[in-house]
Amino acid sequence: MTNVAQDPRYQKIRIELEDRLIKELTATGDPRVELEGQFYETPPMSGPLVQQGPQSKVKQR
Repeated sequence: MTNVAQDPRYQKIRIELEDRLIKELTATGDPRVELEGQFYETPPMSGPLVQQGPQSKVKQR
C-alpha cells in the first residue's frame, strides 16, 4: 500500500475529498468540527478518566 496523500498528482482529488468530508461533518454536527474539536481534547476521548473514590487515593508513607 502506498500513501499518495502528499503526491502532487493527487492534490486535486485530495482537496475535493477533504472538502466533502468537512461539509458532511459540519452538516451532521460532528463533534470533531464543532468548537474546533474541543470535544476530543477532554476525557474520555483524550485519555483515561481519573477514577474517583477510595481506589484513586494514593497511600502516603
